[in-house]
Amino acid sequence: MSSAAKTLTVWLEMATDNAALRTLPITNDGKAPSFESMAWIGSRGDVHHRAILAELTRLGMVDELGDRVELKAEGFIPANDLAGMLSFFADNGRDHLAASVSNVLSERPPMLERAVFADGLSMDACETIHQLVRTRWGALHHELAHEMRTAVDVGGESATGRIRVGIYTYFEDVPKASLTSSDEMPEHHPQQ
Repeated sequence: MSSAAKTLTVWLEMATDNAALRTLPITNDGKAPSFESMAWIGSRGDVHHRAILAELTRLGMVDELGDRVELKAEGFIPANDLAGMLSFFADNGRDHLAASVSNVLSERPPMLERAVFADGLSMDACETIHQLVRTRWGALHHELAHEMRTAVDVGGESATGRIRVGIYTYFEDVPKASLTSSDEMPEHHPQQ
């Protein structure tokens, strides 16, 4: 992860525990949290906080308001950066497919890979379910980010493992009149 992604993750974790921390002073001479202190944690002191602030502002994840900065994002999703989004797409797709192939080939104990499907719903019901998933994922995301950050700190330089945990939701309106015979599900006949 980039220093900007790590900084945002640390900040989101803190803001989840205390919503008042969604707005921080850019710098602070005292012991109170500041964007500078978040950037120092996120980059381990290797990248100046102004460079990280400029990147997060460019990506539309924060707003600089005078001597303060406000968190706008709920996760590091570089929506204003096509190359960044394509990189996320490639990384997430690769790991999802690798887990699927490993499960199909039974190369090791099964990786978590589950999905829930339903059809015959209204688009309003689909959006309601989508928002439920977003809410639940938000809480789990912050818990996972904390656990991963702690594990990285404990692992040190000799640790070589990596993990990606993801989730997706997809829905669309498919009017019944537009279905062709090839789109319809075949009748299910139990095997004996």
